Formats: sequence, structure tokens, C-alpha cells
Amino acid sequence: MIERQCAVCTTPFTTYPSLNKRYCSHACAAAARRKPDSEYNARYRMVTIPANHPLATKRGNRIAEHRLALWNAIGPGPHVCHKCRTRVTWITGVRTAKGALVVDHLDRNTHNNAPTNLAPSCHGCNVLNRAYTVEDHEDYLPNAVGNRVRCEIRNCEYCRAQFLRWPDKEPRKGRFCSRSCARRAPRAKRSKSHT
Repeated sequence: MIERQCAVCTTPFTTYPSLNKRYCSHACAAAARRKPDSEYNARYRMVTIPANHPLATKRGNRIAEHRLALWNAIGPGPHVCHKCRTRVTWITGVRTAKGALVVDHLDRNTHNNAPTNLAPSCHGCNVLNRAYTVEDHEDYLPNAVGNRVRCEIRNCEYCRAQFLRWPDKEPRKGRFCSRSCARRAPRAKRSKSHT
């Protein structure tokens, strides 16, 4: 166990080193999400709607901008999911309930709230369209667990053959298709690209 400090109330708390906990309680985590500069608000822009709007909840009248944009474009439901064609309706509060309408960003860009980029979806189809989900037509490699990880096509600096490589934060990694090509590459060329 290690000791950390809560990012909201600065209270010390203990946790396992493998967990990436930043808050001492659920209340502090919720308070961090409500801050204007939180990670949630960085992904989804929030807007204020009138208290009598059908999408307003009992807890408040702030909703994600993409929900309001799709409501203005298609109106009240029921609608059909754009992928599996099941009936979905606008439900305030819990969006993971069966039959709840979830707004799907077709290009996977959560900041593109143009009505042409938004479509009604069920929760299951929306999860399958998330940015980290890899589809069959995309380039991918399986990780140790067997899940697909999006990768990129690169050219080997020694033999010029194309190969798939997981995206690296360091551009100097993944320059060769195999260890043998890395060993055969001239030493000067390898050290030159490291600088």
C-alpha cells in the first residue's frame, strides 16, 4: 500500500500502487468531474437548458452539447438505432438503460457536434463505435490478452518492407521490421537517427 493525496480535498489516503486512484472518495471524484476544466468537460462541452426542457434532469439543467444538438435535429422519440435498428427513446439520467437513446459521434470525434455527425444509437452500438474500438477494415495487432490494438503501417529503414507497428510515443522506436534488419543496419545510421 502507498499513501497519496486527494486531488480535490488534499486528504491523504492509502491505495495499491497498481491503481491509478487520484481521489479519496466518490464524492471528490464527482466534484472533480463538475469542475469546468475537468477531463469530462474536455471531452464533452456542457450547455445549460431551461428547467422545463424534456432533457433536463432532477439534479440540474446542464447536459452535453451533443445531446441537445441531436434533440434539435431529430426531436422527441422514439427513434431507431442507426446500426442495429432497435427502438430507443430519450431517457434522462441513466443512459445505459435498455432502450435509452445514446448520441453516437459517427466520426469518433467527440468535439464534432454537427447534426450530420450525430446519430441516435443504443448503448451497445455506441460502445462499439468508441475511439479505441478497432474495426475489421482497420490495421490492428492483437495484444497479449488477444484484444485488437490499432497500429500503423511503417517502412523498414533497412529492407524497405512494410510492417505493422503499434504507435509509439518515441519516433525512434519501431524503425525496423525485425531484429535482424536492426542488426544489419549500419551503426552510423542507427546512432544518427537517435539524436
